[in-house]
Amino acid sequence: MKKEGIEFELVEKEDFLDFISEMESSLVQVKQIKLGKQKKELAKDFLNELRGNSHTRF
Repeated sequence: MKKEGIEFELVEKEDFLDFISEMESSLVQVKQIKLGKQKKELAKDFLNELRGNSHTRF
């Protein structure tokens, strides 16, 4: 992959599972918003929340 100019980094399995869990939680929130059961939030606030809860860099 490096030969093709594709950058990547390896992560621990636990970090990946945490990331998947956060994404699943986010999808549940989206469904709740679509059903009108949860208030919408600004994308900026959402990304800041994600940034504070994980090691993901945006």
